[in-house]
Amino acid sequence: MILRLIPEIPVGANVRELERESMIAASRASARRRWIVRTGLMLGVSAIVLVVLVVGRRDRMAIDEAVRAMDRPVAALQAEIDALGQLPARMPEVPSRVAIAYASDLMREYARTATEPVIVASTARRALILQRDGNAVVIYHEGKVRQEWWSRERFINAWQAQEARIKNWEQERRSQPPRLP
Repeated sequence: MILRLIPEIPVGANVRELERESMIAASRASARRRWIVRTGLMLGVSAIVLVVLVVGRRDRMAIDEAVRAMDRPVAALQAEIDALGQLPARMPEVPSRVAIAYASDLMREYARTATEPVIVASTARRALILQRDGNAVVIYHEGKVRQEWWSRERFINAWQAQEARIKNWEQERRSQPPRLP
């Protein structure tokens, strides 16, 4: 009696009533299975949506933090520009949570004469999960500096274009004969 393949049917039982009871039990079991599947799917979808929202918020906070970390260095740089009338040779030393790569001598000289905005400093690449990786950059234009967040692709494209403009500018400058007093 370990394995019962045929259920015991009591003597004198109505077969139609037994069939109805077994159908009711089967429909209850299938309804329970549907409820379990529906609940599991809703739980899974809700968990995925929640994870996406949390990771998206984390990316947004990382971008805001990178730009906010540049506030003090940019303010100090703007103060030195206002005092000197040009970009200083070195980035002002102020306590900052990020390492900043500052412009070379040639880039600073180009920025003084350029009519378009010039990237003069940037942070290291910041890895993100849902959004594109990027950098916080410092842009110099007509005696004013500002910080922005740029995607890695935009930064690399702008940096390469800027290097090409600087190279052309330097070639033009060096190709002119020197002016004697």
